[in-house]
Amino acid sequence: MSDVTGTKVWQCRLCNFEHINKKGAVQHFMLRHTPNNQIPYLCNICNFKALTEDYDEEITSSEEEVAIVEVEINVHVDERDEQIEELKNKIKEMEEEYRKETDKKEIHELEKRHKYECLRFGNFIEKLKREKKELKKELKSAEKKLENENICTKKIKSVVTLPTKRKLYY
Repeated sequence: MSDVTGTKVWQCRLCNFEHINKKGAVQHFMLRHTPNNQIPYLCNICNFKALTEDYDEEITSSEEEVAIVEVEINVHVDERDEQIEELKNKIKEMEEEYRKETDKKEIHELEKRHKYECLRFGNFIEKLKREKKELKKELKSAEKKLENENICTKKIKSVVTLPTKRKLYY
């Protein structure tokens, strides 16, 4: 499907050169078709040509002076241009899809790592709980043993009386 849109350009009357703005068409005409002795500002070193001393200033020459004319042209939007746009859009979609897939993979990997760390942490906590339980048992056993030793010591003290120390006289 071919589409046609109209636009205006400036065209050189001598060679059909076209430019989107007047300044570009005037510059073309001066460079290509005007003899150097008719250019008011000419650089003898680089052959730069300008109509005014300030070459960046807007050109105010009339169209008749420089032989340019504003014309309307038809630009054909080729099917290939549409295909190019479709391909550009497809590339954008594919990049977006790739980014989404990459994000999904990254999220999945993070979830796996998180689950592993949770399990590892949970196992660590379980291990600490078991160690705590074993230490409590050891503590109770040690307390019982100490209590038994204290009882035994009291019984022995009550049964056995130690001799008192005597002073020896020589």
